[in-house]
Amino acid sequence: MSANIEAVEAKSTPPLKEEASIQLGLVGDSTVGKTSMVYQFCYYAIRYYQNVETPKPKVEPNFYEAVVKIDNKAIKLMLYHQPDQYTLERCQAVALVYSVDNRESFNSIKKYYNQLRLKSSKMLPIILVGNKSDIGRKVSYQEGQDLGN
Repeated sequence: MSANIEAVEAKSTPPLKEEASIQLGLVGDSTVGKTSMVYQFCYYAIRYYQNVETPKPKVEPNFYEAVVKIDNKAIKLMLYHQPDQYTLERCQAVALVYSVDNRESFNSIKKYYNQLRLKSSKMLPIILVGNKSDIGRKVSYQEGQDLGN
């Protein structure tokens, strides 16, 4: 099942009311592109849609927030960059991020996975993200898929 994700339309009358919120933690080595992923997400609507009326993305150190429209529902997505223990407990899922052009970042994923399972008091869903696929690969697609399984 795939969701229809789009920017919140401008001039919607009345404006879409936020119906839900999702809190996602981003975890991975430095330089794997976590911050770039967040900026791409938060500013996607502003850059690609001229007639978009969404609350301005909230950008603070280690925290980003934006409203998106998913299957005709306004969803507030809160992204935590390298969440601490307290923040991790508020997250509903975690994305483990590695760079496909950096073997060490890929090798660190198991360490982060084990730390998450030890630190979190709940079994969070975990998403594996191989970033920077536009750069030369040092980690194959198959290796990423095998680790994800």
